Amino acid sequence: MKKINLLLLSLTLTLFSNAQTWFDIGARGSVGTSFWINSNTYGSSALSPRFDVSWGAGARVGINFGEGPGIVLEGLYGQHGAGYKQQMDDGNGGTYELKRKSKMGLAEANVLFRWLKNSTYVEIGPSFAFPLNPRDIDDNGMYEAPANYFNKIMYGAQFGLGGLIVGNERVGLMLGFKVNYNFSDLISNDGQNANYQMVNPSNDWGFNEYKGTHPLSVQLCLEVNYSLGYLVKARCGKRTYLMSF
Repeated sequence: MKKINLLLLSLTLTLFSNAQTWFDIGARGSVGTSFWINSNTYGSSALSPRFDVSWGAGARVGINFGEGPGIVLEGLYGQHGAGYKQQMDDGNGGTYELKRKSKMGLAEANVLFRWLKNSTYVEIGPSFAFPLNPRDIDDNGMYEAPANYFNKIMYGAQFGLGGLIVGNERVGLMLGFKVNYNFSDLISNDGQNANYQMVNPSNDWGFNEYKGTHPLSVQLCLEVNYSLGYLVKARCGKRTYLMSF
């Protein structure tokens, strides 16, 4: 994470010193799917990932250096969820399926390096996520994990790709997608000490060791931007849209 931040800072200083600078502000909304990655579930016949809908919305500020590169500061709030399907012992020599689901609000602060050329953009950078009111409960209401089993902050990375749809030199509408992965474990030390791994703790799954749980989301994004002004000639803010007005 430190290397990513230092790289972004170095790129920013280099671009700022050698390029003409202009600014924009905007709003972004996204919707897609999310799930938790835990390597203990790989190849398990008793556990399978369960996907859920995720969404987010918020604001952004862009610092653009010339006609291509820029830095995006982004703040978002959304809802994320995921879980597992479990095969449980019914006590009579058989099994039954138990569905578990985790839901949480998620506040995000992202610092992204964006390259925008003609009508296409690519962005990548560190992501800081703050889980809010996390809850984990099975469909039968048999077990609910306490909130202190979840970390209060996670560190990850975000990658995005998209393009300019319609607009002019001042206002633009963009469509794309983004992938966000958290390197940090969603489960806190309290949860680890309780041997909590996003599965029903009453069952012994025979895990050899603890493995972290890492949220991953894939979302479709819609973004509108407005140029605040230029420190140079207006030609630096010119962009190519699929449609213009």
